[in-house]
Amino acid sequence: MRNAAKGGVNFAGDHILATWGCGAQCLMGAVINARSGAVQFLPGTICCWFEGGDDINPIDFESGSDLLILTGMIDEEEPLARHYYDFSGRDFRLIKKEVLTSTNAVGGPQTVTPTCPSGFTFSGGQCVRNTASVPQATDFTILDGYDLFGGDYYAMPGKVHYDDCEYECKNDRRCRAFTYNTKARKCFLKSSVPRRSPFRDAISGIKQ
Repeated sequence: MRNAAKGGVNFAGDHILATWGCGAQCLMGAVINARSGAVQFLPGTICCWFEGGDDINPIDFESGSDLLILTGMIDEEEPLARHYYDFSGRDFRLIKKEVLTSTNAVGGPQTVTPTCPSGFTFSGGQCVRNTASVPQATDFTILDGYDLFGGDYYAMPGKVHYDDCEYECKNDRRCRAFTYNTKARKCFLKSSVPRRSPFRDAISGIKQ
């Protein structure tokens, strides 16, 4: 990992992605923040990609993109698939999976593309939000650095992205405002517009 860090940034703008072997036809790796030195390991080990064909690349990524594609079995667990992950800077989120058949199957390798969630279409190897579904600046009054204290009726489960928080509020008639915690990556939808209070790790939006 130390040797890889010397090679310079190669992933997600300011990160270094390093890989190493973990046995025959097995790879593992980690992402290193070039500025802070923080390390985030890949979602799992990758193996058995050769079963999908001789031209399969087990790991695909680019220096200016947050997209990571792992092809094979993750942690030696079926199915054999292409796994598409979005890297937030702190962790990986699986956004799509293409199941592959073995090259031994009739007709060679095939893929099964799952249906994207509502409001998304498959483009460029991943599920992306439809342009018409993305909230525009005129949909909300944005308060960067402010929390709207109270009025919560729903907290989105798990860690989410900011655009998902804004999207959920826009498409829920009950939602009049939201607060997104940038540090915890939590989203809180509000049925009223409560008083605002300064909070460094918050971005709030009031529906217009």
